[in-house]
Amino acid sequence: MPRLNEIYGGNYLKAEDLKDRGDVNVIIDNISIMEGDDGKKKAVLHFKGKDKTLPLNITNANMVEELLGSDDTDDWIGRRICLYTCKVDFQGKRVLAIRVKGASSTKAAPPPPPPPDLDGELTDETVPF
Repeated sequence: MPRLNEIYGGNYLKAEDLKDRGDVNVIIDNISIMEGDDGKKKAVLHFKGKDKTLPLNITNANMVEELLGSDDTDDWIGRRICLYTCKVDFQGKRVLAIRVKGASSTKAAPPPPPPPDLDGELTDETVPF
């Protein structure tokens, strides 16, 4: 049987929608503006090929700005981000929330370089940091 969220889910992405999916890479299709319950404006991300949208709280908005290198939301269109869930403190309770991070690449990362041959002695030149 379907879950209530699947029947009455609404237009907005919820943490429960991603709970068991791990990291989800998405491409930003466009951005709209909505007025929140508190009367403040929020950016809402729309994703390519997805029905649900993500209203950005200030934490996620700042992270998208940092990841994409621009506070101009027009620059975000067509860019890739990753959505994931984690527990956060909200109004004195631990709740599941959606967070944003850099999208994972489909390419394998190159192997790390071999460690330097130290011959038992460390000098300023051989310390790897």
